[in-house]
Amino acid sequence: MEFKVVSKTAALPAAWHGTSQGAQGRSSVAFGSAWRKASSRPARALFAATNNSAPVARVEKQRIDQSQILTLDSIRTSLIRLEDSIIFGLLERAQYCYNADTYDSDSFHVDGFGGSLVEFMVRETEKLHAKVEHPCN
Repeated sequence: MEFKVVSKTAALPAAWHGTSQGAQGRSSVAFGSAWRKASSRPARALFAATNNSAPVARVEKQRIDQSQILTLDSIRTSLIRLEDSIIFGLLERAQYCYNADTYDSDSFHVDGFGGSLVEFMVRETEKLHAKVEHPCN
């Protein structure tokens, strides 16, 4: 893919580029088909026009060595991160009080249902999901 910096926003017709005011001045960008109408550039080009004199840095993708992914050290690091996430989740959950009545089937009464509030919520949620997944039924 080609990337070209044009020094003046006037190089593009106003209807073909978006203009915005950033921290470093006004800038505008035109994408492939709009630029192609005004020139004979290749179809897969991206052109940016800016009044900013800052150089454009090219970001290179770093190659990943596939042989380093499944080492014991990388697996151990992944497991430690997962363990930390689980422990953090449990600590977050521990901040909420335990409400025994929500799990007691004798505390919640709805006609035609003989379970706890949690069981009722799960059952009704599953009913709703079934209706959304199969709207014809």
